[in-house]
Formats: sequence, C-alpha cells, structure tokens
Amino acid sequence: MTSPWAQRWDAARLDGCEAGHSIHERITVPVDLCPRARPIPDGPAVPHPVRFDFCVFDAAVYEGTDVYCTGDDELSRSMVEQGCWEPWQTALAVDILAGGPPGTVIDLGSHVGWYSMLALAFGHRVFALDADTEHVVLSVLNATLAGWRDRFDVAVGWLDADSTPLGVEETGPVRLVKIDLEGEEGTAAEKLVPLLAEGAVDYALVELSPEFGDGWRDALDVFAAAGYSAHLLPDKGDDVAAFEFGPLADILRRPRVPPDLAVQATVLMVAP
Repeated sequence: MTSPWAQRWDAARLDGCEAGHSIHERITVPVDLCPRARPIPDGPAVPHPVRFDFCVFDAAVYEGTDVYCTGDDELSRSMVEQGCWEPWQTALAVDILAGGPPGTVIDLGSHVGWYSMLALAFGHRVFALDADTEHVVLSVLNATLAGWRDRFDVAVGWLDADSTPLGVEETGPVRLVKIDLEGEEGTAAEKLVPLLAEGAVDYALVELSPEFGDGWRDALDVFAAAGYSAHLLPDKGDDVAAFEFGPLADILRRPRVPPDLAVQATVLMVAP
C-alpha cells in the first residue's frame, strides 16, 4: 500500500540514467565518523559518533560519462575516497540531530539517503523525496540494512509549484529540513510556509543555487518572512579550529548571506 507521503508528489516527471544503464553497480562503504577524526584535512570532525554501512554507486565504473548517468556520482565517489559526504554540512547536521529529542526530518532532494541515514541514526523519523528512482531504491536499501526502515518514508517524484504545502498535522515537530533541489529551493520553501508559520521547524539546511536562477532569493525571502536567520556555512578552506567542539554554536556567529551571491552555497536557517 502506497503511503500518503508517496502519493502527494508528482511522479509523472522522473530523472533517470541518460546513458541507458538500467541499473548501476554498487559498493558498500563503512561509515565511522567520530569527534577525534576529520574525514578530510580541511574539514571538521563530527561532534558525535556516527556508524552505519552505506551502499553507494561504484562511481569509478561510470566516470566520465558524457550524459547524465546516475552512477557517475560525486556523492558516491566522496564516500569511497573519504568515507563522508560534505563534511561541513555533515558535522552541522549531526550536531543538530543529536541535540534534541527524536522528531521529524524532511529530506528534499535526498539522493541515496546520506542525510536521511544521519537522521535515522539519531532516532528521528524521516520523510524523504528524490526524482531518481534508483536513488530512492538505494536509500530504502540503506535504511533497511541498518534496521531503520520503519522510520523512513521516502517518495520518488518531483516537488513543483503544484505540490501541496506541508502541514504540521502530517509531519509533527520538525527538527531539520534539508533542501538540495538544484534551483527549486524557492519552491520548496513555499511548501514549508504552514510549518514555518506554526514554528514547527527548528533548522533548515538549504543549498542555494544562483546558477539556476533566482529561486535562492525566494527561499531566503520565505524564511526571512517567518523570522528565520540565514547563516553561510564555511568553505572547505576556512579555519576549522572553532568547529572542533561546537559546530552549531560556531555557525550562528558566521555572516549572513550576501545579496550578490554568485556561486552555490549552503546556509543554515535558524528559527527565531
């Protein structure tokens, strides 16, 4: 039986491998992050231990594909080479997820489930969405192998202007929203308005993509109207000393988003 979460999205437009691969080879990476180790030299350590096995695509097999190929995947490549994806965002997400009672996490643009798995590891329930069917299949596999499938509700489909806004009656209190939708972050923010108005969302990690248009400005406007502040995450080359013992406390001291943002960046939205 299809869940209400899965039914609410437009599944008419789906992403898929343009190279013609029906399924892509996979590899399992043991995730073992801890406060004493940085996954990359210029990245932060996570503030709490995180351990699970994570199945990704064997990206080396598909490297250099001329068209979009699900398996030619930077996340998968990073997991194999570093055992982590997006160290700055990961450290911050872990701090947020471990810092409150179990609630709900909404993962929009969930890919193969990295942030979903982080949330599940700390006892949260996850509602996830991705437009690539094989991404969703792999994320379900990851949650199942870890024994967390009962708290993981994932849909394959598109979020667009016609999508129904999310309400607190569906999600409950939301500890974290993660948005990574390649230019549709403004549309996603609009769908969160009922939750934001209720004060139901504690934090949101939002990737802003000015190269895809002005959707990033719309996202900032929606969160600002609800009283949220937006804080830029550090670049990889930034000094990580202050991140050693308190990623969340440090990020709240960082600058706001500049009005002339020209490159992709991730921001943390913080409830008033």
